[in-house]
Amino acid sequence: MNLSERSIAIGTEMIDKEYEYFTYHFSNCYSCYFVPWDTMVRVDETSEITELELEINESEPEGEYIKITCLSDKPGIEGGYLFINSDHLTIYDHVNQELTFDDMRILANRYWNSLR
Repeated sequence: MNLSERSIAIGTEMIDKEYEYFTYHFSNCYSCYFVPWDTMVRVDETSEITELELEINESEPEGEYIKITCLSDKPGIEGGYLFINSDHLTIYDHVNQELTFDDMRILANRYWNSLR
C-alpha cells in the first residue's frame, strides 16, 4: 500500500445502524503505526494493522500525529493506539459517499443521545 494514500475501514454499527463501516482516506500519509497496550511494541506493517479490525474509541492530536485510541477484535489484543501523520483526511460511508466532519458530529450526537 502506498504511504501517500491509505484507507482504513472502521466499524460503525454503534453510530448508525445503516452504516456497515466508514473508510478513512489519508492523503499524503507520512507515517502510520499502531502500539498495542499489552506489549507497547510499535507495529508499522499496514497488513498487520488492518488484521487487527480496529474500532475507534476516541482521538486526539499528539504533536504532528492524530492519536486514535482503538479497541481490537483480534484475539489476544484488547486495543492500543493508532498514530497517523497525514496532510488530509477524507471520510466515506459504506457506499463510498463522502461525509463531512459535521455529518460525523451529527451521527455521534445521535448515538450518544440514544443512550440517555
